[in-house]
Amino acid sequence: MKSAAFDYVKPDSIEEVFSLLRQYGDDARILAGGQTLLATLNMRLSEPQLVIDITGLKALRGMRVQDERLHIGALVTHTEIENSPLVAQHAPMLSQAAPHIAHRAIRNSGTWGGSLAYGDPAAEWPCCLCALDGTVHLQGPDGARRVSATDFFQDLYTTALEPGEIVTGADLPVSTAADWYGFDELARRHGDYAVAGLAVAARFKGTVAQKVNLCFLGIGAVPVRAWHRGNRGGLPEGRARPVARSDPRAGDQAAPGHRAGASTADGGARQPQCNHSLTPETHMAELHSLQIEVNGQKQQRSVQPRQHLVDFIRNDLGLKGSHLGCEHGVCGACTVELDGHIVRGCLTLAVQAQGCKVRTIEGLSEDGDVRDLQEAFIRHNALQCGFCTPGMVMAAKELLQARPDATRTEVREWMSGNYCRCTGYHAIVDAICETLAARAQKGTGQPTDQVNA
Repeated sequence: MKSAAFDYVKPDSIEEVFSLLRQYGDDARILAGGQTLLATLNMRLSEPQLVIDITGLKALRGMRVQDERLHIGALVTHTEIENSPLVAQHAPMLSQAAPHIAHRAIRNSGTWGGSLAYGDPAAEWPCCLCALDGTVHLQGPDGARRVSATDFFQDLYTTALEPGEIVTGADLPVSTAADWYGFDELARRHGDYAVAGLAVAARFKGTVAQKVNLCFLGIGAVPVRAWHRGNRGGLPEGRARPVARSDPRAGDQAAPGHRAGASTADGGARQPQCNHSLTPETHMAELHSLQIEVNGQKQQRSVQPRQHLVDFIRNDLGLKGSHLGCEHGVCGACTVELDGHIVRGCLTLAVQAQGCKVRTIEGLSEDGDVRDLQEAFIRHNALQCGFCTPGMVMAAKELLQARPDATRTEVREWMSGNYCRCTGYHAIVDAICETLAARAQKGTGQPTDQVNA
């Protein structure tokens, strides 16, 4: 599955983003994490003329505590939230919820602002933000504004964003010693979209709960807050305000103006001029120059904006170890490393990797970083047809680094983002657990020269 032709721009300023949105309107899509947008492009559920990549704007990133509120920038990734000591201290509910979001390769790319802007009622962040009485920060060419989370999500894939506005981030009250949080969800398989989920935020005085916020995901068109009957200031129990529905197929944008976030310190209302030479009437299929390092070798090519990273690796560079399966980020066969973290090669554009370092299974094998893991795979017969094996090894390699003390259950959850067509999961988990134990016994957490069975 390949997307229709589109052009690609990576603006240097937030002003250029607004100018491009004004110029192209609904024919433009914002690329933040892209884990939903790229899937819809691949399936041709969305066919924009222009994709605007905002990931180069440094002001979009970062987390900070100010005025007793934790602010999270729109381009902070799910993994950054999951691993953040700041979040664990001041918003523990987010730390609890993050591991439920898809799988590690998706969390490495997907963003906080993109999830909020998309407004999926089965997503974790919208539900958590509503339970925590959070506020969404928006900005457009006419200035900045803030909207409470319970007012921001209005209907299925429909938010309070106006045309031309973007999400710049969100904030929430910091946790106190009197607060208790809980999050859980029911899913068919770890990382799948939840059938239902619940976020709980409670404030206690002694042993008495003075305030309890309950918010459900996956049971309605928006995150559903359970309002007390006596709460006249809120909505009736679990009901969302009816508004016009939009097309949920638009990826990171749910409707004209509903765009995954950007962030800037400048809230002024300016009308910048964009010097980009494209016009909406232009047939946009121009080639882009790509300079990239793959397995330690510098490469320079010209690529179409719509070309996937994994297609570039396989077709342009002739490295066939990474495989193509579902092409919408589910099976994990296309998993590669981008600047040290695994990503889905089918949900990453080649042009996004400009100036980056990529490693494939060929590079891992040559470097010897996973020799002990590969030998364990062989001993346990954890590779049969071999189609899934490169993606499995790539995912397992990051697990060995990030979770050297992982339990068998945690290994199963981590690896659930990769499909094995031969149903060899037990052998795969056995091989990974053996490698974990061998590295722990050696005491380095690094690859061993020889793993004892």
